[in-house]
Amino acid sequence: MGVPAGRRPGETRRAAVGRFLFEYERSRIADLLRVDTKIREIARQLGRSSVTISSEVNRDSDADGVYHPDLA
Repeated sequence: MGVPAGRRPGETRRAAVGRFLFEYERSRIADLLRVDTKIREIARQLGRSSVTISSEVNRDSDADGVYHPDLA
């Protein structure tokens, strides 16, 4: 069984659950948004709540709606 998409080898689901997103998760969100991946699918791939992903995208997007992971 491989490492789930969006997780690093050896990282457990428990490590991914928390208030803050990891830098690599923000980069992955940006990559997936560029190819028009839906918020729920991004959340599923990262093992996060769709509310968490949606909040992150809304908070760190510019006036044109472009997500910038480096703003977080």
